[in-house]
Amino acid sequence: QGAARESIFKKDTEQSHVIVGARGYDMYDERRFALGLLSEILGGTMSSRLFIEIRERLGLSYYVQSGVESYTDSGYLVARAGVKHNNVKKTIEKITEEFLKLKTHGPTEEEVVFAKDHLRGSLALSFESSDEIAQYYADRELFYNQLKTPEELLKEFEKVTKNDIIKVARDVFRTKNLNATLVGPKDSLQFPSIIQQISKRVS
Repeated sequence: QGAARESIFKKDTEQSHVIVGARGYDMYDERRFALGLLSEILGGTMSSRLFIEIRERLGLSYYVQSGVESYTDSGYLVARAGVKHNNVKKTIEKITEEFLKLKTHGPTEEEVVFAKDHLRGSLALSFESSDEIAQYYADRELFYNQLKTPEELLKEFEKVTKNDIIKVARDVFRTKNLNATLVGPKDSLQFPSIIQQISKRVS
């Protein structure tokens, strides 16, 4: 991939569903821990940047969040939102504005601490389920051949610094890594031109 890409799926939906994402890291890349915290800060909680800016301040979306996935040979970070059809362009612009802010200035120290705390709490809650525990250790054995405990995993996140997150943001949020998709009933939004324009600001 050498340039931003986009796709539109026409469907008779009550709201438009937008995803803007960037290529990330595979499950063996040590930078995945910083990427996970970057996603938490971006849109992982109700105190995240996307939630506060897009939903609370501007009222553009019904839902907005971010997430990370890592596979054996690839990975990605995405921001997703459900919006009124006429809010698509504005929402995409705001999402990429937050990409640019994190890339340029990075998170605050408070955001880093909060992201780590939230991640720790989420992991603790997930391990109240025996299914989740079994899944965790099965993944460790199948993909890593190393039975690292949850406590040892958390230590990897604890080691991540603000500068680590900035480096990852600058690496991931580049034009050639950007991809976007829109699902909605309208085909007159000139969506490709929107992603092309905003990707120039992130390059």
